[in-house]
Amino acid sequence: MAVDSKTTFRDSANRSSNQSGAADGQARQRHRLFTSAKGKARSHLTPENPHQRTDRSNRTSIFSFFSSFSEVGINSLIATLFGLMHWAYLSTLFENDRHFSHLSTLEREMAFRTEMGLYYSYFKSIIEAPSFFSGLHLIMHDNITEYPSMINTLQRFNLYPEVLLASCFRIYTKTMEFAGIETKICWTINRGNDLSSVESCEGLGDPACFYVTLIFILNGFMMSLFYVYGTYLSASQLGGFVTVISFFYNHGEVDSP
Repeated sequence: MAVDSKTTFRDSANRSSNQSGAADGQARQRHRLFTSAKGKARSHLTPENPHQRTDRSNRTSIFSFFSSFSEVGINSLIATLFGLMHWAYLSTLFENDRHFSHLSTLEREMAFRTEMGLYYSYFKSIIEAPSFFSGLHLIMHDNITEYPSMINTLQRFNLYPEVLLASCFRIYTKTMEFAGIETKICWTINRGNDLSSVESCEGLGDPACFYVTLIFILNGFMMSLFYVYGTYLSASQLGGFVTVISFFYNHGEVDSP
């Protein structure tokens, strides 16, 4: 009985091992079939050409370049329009307040009040000097503003914009004179009632007109920079619009002494 039971147990163990081996073989065969089918499916896919990847990247870079270029162009156009608007706005305000174009040369210089008249006097000193460097030396060794002390008004009052405008005026007048182009038109106004006649000139050749015109142009350029700066900081055009509108809205406070 013991021998029969051992034999029976051995036969059942062999059958189970044979069954497990057959199952493992079937699993391996299925895996091979799946792998081969997957390889065949992959073999049907066309490999990507390196030139195609290069063309795709080039098209992407060109599209991004033109989009950024168009955005820069639009913002530059808007900034230029705001600059021209501010220049025209300031010119109209100044003309309506002083009637600057209808004044004589002396009356125009008298229209420059407080600090504006002070800075214009240094501008006029440079353009009326025998040379540009002699005028620059005159304002750097000034013994009139704080008499009897001699001071460097170029550094004391930050006259670098006036020096720039004076150099532009001298270059402009010399160039137009060399080319034979008339820079200003002058006429004599008879005021009647036993009043002496006065001379009035118009054009960029007149120092007062040149000074005022370039100051307003620089203010227009400042407004363009405000829009660009607001757009850059906010990363949107809305920020530039808000900056410009806020400046125009508070224009009276900015211009107040």
